[in-house]
Amino acid sequence: MSVINELKEEVESANKKISSLIKELESFSDVKKNINSTSENLKDGIENFSDLQSNLLDATNKLNTISNSLNTLITKLADMEYENILNKIEKNTEKINSLEESLGKEIKKHSLLAKIGLIKE
Repeated sequence: MSVINELKEEVESANKKISSLIKELESFSDVKKNINSTSENLKDGIENFSDLQSNLLDATNKLNTISNSLNTLITKLADMEYENILNKIEKNTEKINSLEESLGKEIKKHSLLAKIGLIKE
């Protein structure tokens, strides 16, 4: 073989190695792009998760506030009902006392002693 043929073979071998190296570098470039894309997606996912967590915490706090308000309302309604019952009992007691007094006067008016004039109104 001549030197030119040997050089030609060496150049072809070198070209094959360079082509192979370029393919590997392109492959690494694709991997890097995929890693960057995955990294960005993870970053966006983490930010979205953080927003979701914050929104859920706000919703939980609002539900807790609503629950407390409902408990307070129930307590107030129960107290109002109790007060209302006490007021009705007091009014009925007053009516009963008034009727008792009225009935007592009517009985005295119509009693035998009232008829003969010994009891005056």
